Amino acid sequence: MNNKVLFPPKNRQIYMRVLLVAILIIVVLNVCLFILIRVSDTNLDGNVVHLHGTCIKYTENDLYVNVDGEERTFKTGPVEQILEKKGIVKEGETDKYLSSLAGKEISFDIPKTPFDKSILWMLSLTVDGENVAPLAEVLENSERENKIVHIVLAAISGACAVVGCVMLILRVNTPPLKECDLTDKFAEFFADRQPLAPTKKFIVPLAAVYGFVLVATVAMGILSDCVPIPDIVNSIVMIVLTVVLAFGVVVPALLYLTKIKKENVKFFDEKFPFDFGDVNNLPMIRKNDRADVQKELDRIKQESADIYPDGGNMYNVRFTENGVDMYEMYDEEENGFDETSVENVFASEDEQNAQKSAAFSLPYSRLNFVALPYYGLKNRPITVVVRSRLTADIEYPETFTNDIHFLLDKDLVDTIRKFDVQVEGLSEILSNTHELMVQNYLHRQKKQNG
Repeated sequence: MNNKVLFPPKNRQIYMRVLLVAILIIVVLNVCLFILIRVSDTNLDGNVVHLHGTCIKYTENDLYVNVDGEERTFKTGPVEQILEKKGIVKEGETDKYLSSLAGKEISFDIPKTPFDKSILWMLSLTVDGENVAPLAEVLENSERENKIVHIVLAAISGACAVVGCVMLILRVNTPPLKECDLTDKFAEFFADRQPLAPTKKFIVPLAAVYGFVLVATVAMGILSDCVPIPDIVNSIVMIVLTVVLAFGVVVPALLYLTKIKKENVKFFDEKFPFDFGDVNNLPMIRKNDRADVQKELDRIKQESADIYPDGGNMYNVRFTENGVDMYEMYDEEENGFDETSVENVFASEDEQNAQKSAAFSLPYSRLNFVALPYYGLKNRPITVVVRSRLTADIEYPETFTNDIHFLLDKDLVDTIRKFDVQVEGLSEILSNTHELMVQNYLHRQKKQNG
């Protein structure tokens, strides 16, 4: 049998994602470079306006000055670096020095054509007749720093461009479809049909810690605007919040990953193999609808007893005393489906299959079923695929090219036991499920197949 399926390779998708990230970074960096160049061409072009006024106060890089009877705000970043370099103030004491200027007469220069008229840079500073931050030195220092940032951004942008080109070449040279093992992909695709252990009791404490950190941060921001808080107190609070965030969120999150794996194993111990005819194992079902949904599931289950869809071919498989009968899956067009008929809309697989005879039958001796366990797929401790091992010594229909594939569930186990179907490895899996999950999911997350 073929047992192969064409599937998009994961690395091709990874190449595309990396390419998109590289393009995004390049766009952002080039916007930053454009702004940097424009700032140099406007704020640092040497064309300035000289102002004189009385310093009112200083707060966080903003110097408030009374100029011609109007209170205006100026950014002191450019002159602060010169004050430290010239030794006028010690490193880290610039804020203290600028705060001491309150009430003093100062002179300074600002750009004549600023890049942003709402943000005016202070490009020089004269206090009590002493030019503590000369215009030429401020411009030279700012231009030098701009060039360094320019080079760094350009280098990163260039590196991202190279990475993007490599990813594009790799993607172009990677086939859009890759031949994969059908059984592996079948298990991977249907693994998340199995439910996981509830996580509410783990998520609520984590959310509470996040909420505490958020509220505390907002409260500190509001408090700092209303009441002057010493820098040392503000720093201590931020350190405490960081520690709380680290130990209250990161550490529990890591513990959560381990704990939830153990909870999943415990959950599978109780529920596996799952009864997909039980509404409690189905997601997104409202409580008010559960009774009606369960009633409908019971009806379908009764009418379609011992019938399962084949994941390897477009057939429905009916188990009988002597083997399996294969029915082509109901085709709406070929069978004259009437969408206006209520009976057709709610027709079960059993009713659909009753309208036609079996395409062919296979004895159990030829099917040679085997149970293949997979571990850790979609974070499920165990997923079991029941697959036939047909030989090519007889002729099959053209549409039947792969082995029969089933996802193991409670109904399938009941059917296998009902007709005493031999499935290699199934009894060992069902009798040692816990040990297999602990060994292969908790400790190694090893995938095992036949």
